[in-house]
Amino acid sequence: MKLNFKITAITQVLENDTLLTQALFFQEILRYETNITRAENTLITCVKHILDELPLVDIHRRHSSNTNVKEVSFSLDPIKDSIGWKNPVNLTFQTLEWAIDDIDLVYIPSLGIEILNKEKDREKSPEKIITEIKAELLRSKSASSLKKLTWLQRTKSLKTNDLSFPININSPKQIALKLEKPDTETPSVLKEIGTYLNDEPLQATYEVDEEVQLLADALTGRTSRSVLLVGDSGVGKTAIFHHLVKHRSKYQLTSTPFWATSGAKLVAGMSGFGMWQERCQQVWRETTKQKAVLFFGNLIELMHVGKSVHNNQGIASFFRPYLVQGDLVVVAECTPEQLPLIEKEDPHLLEAFQQIKINPPDLNKGRSILLSYALAARRNRTVISLEALEILDQLHRRYATYSAYPGRPLRFIKNLISDLPHQLQLNEKDIFQAFSRETGLPLFILDDEVKLDLTHTYTWFSERVVGQNEAVNLVIDMLAMVKARLTRANKPIASFLFIGPTGVGKTEMAKCLAEFLFQDKNRLSRFDMSEYSDPFSVKRLIGGV
Repeated sequence: MKLNFKITAITQVLENDTLLTQALFFQEILRYETNITRAENTLITCVKHILDELPLVDIHRRHSSNTNVKEVSFSLDPIKDSIGWKNPVNLTFQTLEWAIDDIDLVYIPSLGIEILNKEKDREKSPEKIITEIKAELLRSKSASSLKKLTWLQRTKSLKTNDLSFPININSPKQIALKLEKPDTETPSVLKEIGTYLNDEPLQATYEVDEEVQLLADALTGRTSRSVLLVGDSGVGKTAIFHHLVKHRSKYQLTSTPFWATSGAKLVAGMSGFGMWQERCQQVWRETTKQKAVLFFGNLIELMHVGKSVHNNQGIASFFRPYLVQGDLVVVAECTPEQLPLIEKEDPHLLEAFQQIKINPPDLNKGRSILLSYALAARRNRTVISLEALEILDQLHRRYATYSAYPGRPLRFIKNLISDLPHQLQLNEKDIFQAFSRETGLPLFILDDEVKLDLTHTYTWFSERVVGQNEAVNLVIDMLAMVKARLTRANKPIASFLFIGPTGVGKTEMAKCLAEFLFQDKNRLSRFDMSEYSDPFSVKRLIGGV
């Protein structure tokens, strides 16, 4: 349907016969030209592009009215204690006036302000216009600068011209059909930056029904909420989400699309100003349209990606309003140590999430997970004995406590099976040898059947740390306690405090311990405690906030 649309072109004639042209009610368009015909033709082209994107009600609001050009003159007194400005200056501003019902409107192009006045107060309009102009000069700090006032007085005259041109207007039915019809020309941004998990062959997960049910309840409630999975690294946060996706029909989520992405993928290739923000808006629109659930991975990464010297806002802060309103449903994860950091950097971000704490499985549940994985491996013709699983569980609970259970033991079994493709059965000996290769710990520490020769150990240390027989004996006694499994569970294997003057062998004893336990004297981390003499340095060391 074609409609004849009318706009009012406002042209300010400046110095050197240059022109500054704009359209009334279209403040987003401003054209600097020397030819008025060319400027007006450019206005029409730009207005057409804008009208193509506007709804009908906004098109009606921007239709032009009958206008009159006037001017307002007044004198402005100099500011107090001004050195170069002593006398009042006369100012003249060109105005554009029109009426809508019983309201008179005045637009001042050089200042970019509009003034409203009721019809009954029309007699007081000139005084009100001057008052509002003076107020704007004060707000913009132009009233105290002759340079700025001179710049505002560049307009020699103001011209208007009513321009009419045809535009195509869609009927309400055409608009509805356009919204329903999928846009085949616009590529899917989710396909570009994400992975569609519904079609992915996700790995099986065991003993997580309770945690998955909590996650499903949050996503399928009356008002779906974004979820933050809080747990140690390796406890199975990602696996829990994958289990939900794999068994989504069980939790009434059959028709829900699940996508996985990350902050790094969102900003990949986005080098220009505002590019990643535009991509994030496209992700929000497409996710909302599909009623999909996004998995973002680590929340700390999402907070930091996108920040720069000129931009303090990360992706997480950008998405926060949509998360709070429920327009965007995501699942993210973090560790308990990262929660204070998140709260410190963005206090309101955590309010957008429902937190679900994921605890490591207890002894029985952990062994049940390993047994379930072993049974699954048996279907692939790889047999793992129960004794081997028990040894594997003991070794990881004692010597690999730096990673939460059960992530590391499961990765250990998977890597062991892939490293021994031709071996169809794994026993205790295979577990001991593989764990020793991976950690560097000697077999006489891990395997009860391999004896620890205390005499040979004493000789080994005495040859390297000469003249410290008492210290050597204490170290060997502690190693014997480790071998006999008399040390405390869930604690460091041993803690030593070597005391003595410089040069007696304290550092050398530590290097010998590293070489004895890990076959490499460089397997140690050394901290110069003189660098941690103030509380802030200590916080950096221990990860405080």
